[in-house]
Amino acid sequence: MPDRATGLQEFRDALIDYKSLSSWAMGGGIAVPLVDYLIRLGPPWPLDGGVPIITSVAELLTLMCAFHLWSRSTRSGLGRRLALLIVLLFIFFGAYLYINGAYTFHSPVDDSKHVKGFILRPDVAPLITADFSAEDALAGNEYQADQVWTSPSINAAMLTLLVGWLLSFISLSAIIASFVLYYRRH
Repeated sequence: MPDRATGLQEFRDALIDYKSLSSWAMGGGIAVPLVDYLIRLGPPWPLDGGVPIITSVAELLTLMCAFHLWSRSTRSGLGRRLALLIVLLFIFFGAYLYINGAYTFHSPVDDSKHVKGFILRPDVAPLITADFSAEDALAGNEYQADQVWTSPSINAAMLTLLVGWLLSFISLSAIIASFVLYYRRH
């Protein structure tokens, strides 16, 4: 294989080769977060479509950095990196799914997903018993999370969800870049 002058050239070559599996994978990796508009698995914050846009930008930046930094990596080094990144993807996405399940709720009031906190407000905490849960308090407060949990804990949960989501897709982009670079090293 001819020696690549720069990672930019390697990135450009991969993008130009649009009919190959590698280019399909790169395009698919960037398009995947846009599917969130349909399935709503992503975090509910930031609102107004911010998550898919932020995710796509993070993925593109990851691809650019990976091609720049790894363009001269050996095939065996890329193979090890690929295996490590796959493990990281499972860890990050598994953690995201757990946090998403534990700290989000669907509001019947506005038919949308919202984030819970993890610290109860001081006026709500004494009310929580085995017979009256935080979810009961949430329903009694018309599904307004800030009436049950502290604002800092809600904000921390929102940020944790976003970071977990982004780390999952950054890992995916790095996997795609490693895969493309690995198979371009015939």
